[in-house]
Amino acid sequence: MSYFLERQMIRESLLVISLIGATGCGPSVAVDSSAHVTPPIEHIPDPAEEDTCAPGEAVTIATIPDPAGLALGDGNLFFTDGGDLYGCDGAVVAVSLAGGEPVALASELCAPNRIVYADRSLYWASHSGYGRVTRFSLEDGTMEDLLVGLASPNAIAVDGKYVYVGELVTYEKLQSPGQVLRLDLTTRETVVLGESPGGVADITFDEKYVYWTGSVGFLNGKENHDSGVWRVPKEGGEAVQLLGGLAWPFGLSRVGTRVVFAHSHDGEIVSMDAHGGEPQVLADGLAYPNDVAVDAKGEVFFGSGDAVDEGPQGLFAVPLDGSAPPRLVEGALGSPDQVALGATCVYWTEKYVDDDFKGVVRKTRR
Repeated sequence: MSYFLERQMIRESLLVISLIGATGCGPSVAVDSSAHVTPPIEHIPDPAEEDTCAPGEAVTIATIPDPAGLALGDGNLFFTDGGDLYGCDGAVVAVSLAGGEPVALASELCAPNRIVYADRSLYWASHSGYGRVTRFSLEDGTMEDLLVGLASPNAIAVDGKYVYVGELVTYEKLQSPGQVLRLDLTTRETVVLGESPGGVADITFDEKYVYWTGSVGFLNGKENHDSGVWRVPKEGGEAVQLLGGLAWPFGLSRVGTRVVFAHSHDGEIVSMDAHGGEPQVLADGLAYPNDVAVDAKGEVFFGSGDAVDEGPQGLFAVPLDGSAPPRLVEGALGSPDQVALGATCVYWTEKYVDDDFKGVVRKTRR
């Protein structure tokens, strides 16, 4: 097993143990908490009209303990730092797309992970600290917990009306699979749309459906291919498995008529029709790809590489139609993870770039 995934499993096991002790195995609940103002932030970076990247130059934006999520919006790059493996010292950070110093918007967070931008607000999921989903307003700096009591929430998506969130780590001791939840931002009603053995790795949506990938790949000391790609109507209904027999299908993007994801365990980037059917492998022989991002021209960006295992190491791009082999965009320092696309630049995170297990947020010209 890769060193990267082994550390992820250790981290997630500790988070689940802390979650069990704190919340038990009760249902996920919405909270009617009053919004509270975070400690005064120094300055939200001024929005940039466009991102800037010099040709052939990779820039390290930040070096942090655990880069976990990326989002673009309002002329800024936002990212989460999960913090130390054992504590609640994580943060949500902003930096202008034009450059400048990163600014912490929220701190002392318990393992913040994936993050999204929507309608002048940030939404993120925190693994521990009672497993919560939080909204941060870029208008006035208020921060509000929308959901608490989740089993290690990870995947998150927002369409303006609903927040969709998936629980990642559940393991057999919890006696339940990871749930896909839909929170109505107006009524605060929470609905379970579906579930996935071992948890939910990523979520995306289109006008009618919510899509997600499972996170099983290694259980009870053995490889496990019980994960897949699922789809369910946004308003609820029967969930349909579009593709099964997968191990660690991470990252998920819906573009045109296709769904694209990273089949991490098997080292593949896979595309398939959004209604199901035969999958198409766009790239293979990779080392644990964990995310995908697709641009308007139909090019799929992804990372490959691990601190220990052999395999291609770097950030790559491949045409969505499979008409050409992957091209190397930039070499990697550590284990590439999350990817986000700006107008000119591609942004990505890397874990375990040095002996202190720190990570980096980087950018380069697309």
